[in-house]
Amino acid sequence: MDKYSANRYYQQFNVVGTSFFENGNEYLPVSQNTVDLLSVGNKDYTFVVPATATGQVLVNPGEMAERTYDVRLIGDYAFQNTSDVVKEVVVFNNIQYIGARAFMKTTDLMQDQSTVENIFFIDGAPTKRMLSTTRFKLRPADLGASADKLYSEIVSTTNIYVKKSAYETYKAIWTDYQDKIDYRVPSINIGTKYSTFSREFDVDLSDCPSSTVYAFTAGKLENGTGDYGPRTKYFVRMTSINHTGGNPEGSSGEDDGNYIPANSGVLLKVMDEGVNAPPQGYYYCIGENSKWNNAPYDGETVMNPVTVNDQQVDSDGSVYVMSGGQWRKVAANTNVTMPVHKAYMTLADVPAGAKVMLVFSDNEMVDVDGGSTTGINKVNSGMVSKDGAVYYNIQGQRVNQPQKGVFIKDDRKVIKN
Repeated sequence: MDKYSANRYYQQFNVVGTSFFENGNEYLPVSQNTVDLLSVGNKDYTFVVPATATGQVLVNPGEMAERTYDVRLIGDYAFQNTSDVVKEVVVFNNIQYIGARAFMKTTDLMQDQSTVENIFFIDGAPTKRMLSTTRFKLRPADLGASADKLYSEIVSTTNIYVKKSAYETYKAIWTDYQDKIDYRVPSINIGTKYSTFSREFDVDLSDCPSSTVYAFTAGKLENGTGDYGPRTKYFVRMTSINHTGGNPEGSSGEDDGNYIPANSGVLLKVMDEGVNAPPQGYYYCIGENSKWNNAPYDGETVMNPVTVNDQQVDSDGSVYVMSGGQWRKVAANTNVTMPVHKAYMTLADVPAGAKVMLVFSDNEMVDVDGGSTTGINKVNSGMVSKDGAVYYNIQGQRVNQPQKGVFIKDDRKVIKN
């Protein structure tokens, strides 16, 4: 800054501003309202390009003030010094320009390097002017003898994902990346009928024809009639975000359960009968529902998202995590590390030893107590007595096949002869 201030040319200007930092990222004001994302120091696994940035800037000679700007540009070499931890980038429609070699890890024009594996462009209306190579004619075809110098914004090893509705437009306009652009996002891992999921942007599960997977987000804890009184069995009534209840007026109900708002935790369930996992090649799409528009679900729910990074969750006894398709309660005063893009459940005020069941409204196949249920701890069929009832001995221990003696059944003492 001192060198600029001492330079006679820059002394002609009233104010010579400087860049500022926020959350490890450096921003350079380019107008009264707009900043350029100059360099990315963020260390998130999934880096979401911010919509705004706030910092102290020089507004008059000797006068600093805090100002919030819109982030509209990603600068040249913005990811040059970014941590290798960053594997994904989410770009929303606030970005209007992407600089030369923006996502590259080196300034060497003959090198094509990056640790960024996936970039998600959420904008549904791309333009040629968004890319520096097409805006300033820096593509190899434009440079002739200098075609060996790569000014490309994105490396050849990075996948580009866009909205399905904008897929053909991206391919037609961003011709240098045609073979990297896709709308089918892989990598939902469901191996045992159930899994959890969350994302930084809206997700639509309805496009892949090979399998039906529903997402359950809404949940409400209710107590029901249990083995030792009304508060020894609890139900969590799960519904999908866009559950329409079958065939309400104006809806076929065919889209039930397929939409996941951004930053919302969900429980995924494979709905195909007799199938525990989607087939190889299962994918999802970036969501395009204007109702949610990349805002998180704001209704009642017991699910918590894990986005951007792995998350350490401290349990007070109300935390449940999924392992091998089954829910496991995390003991109080312990913690567990949740993988990014998964979700966990919190159920407060559930007494120790109480049974908790998940009750689904979307085509569940097992009927229990008048509703469809999946248990927090699965019960094997061999643990149910021949008459279908549940028995306990006087010590409170469950008995699979009671013989002679005194037992407790339906909260009452019974005698087996």
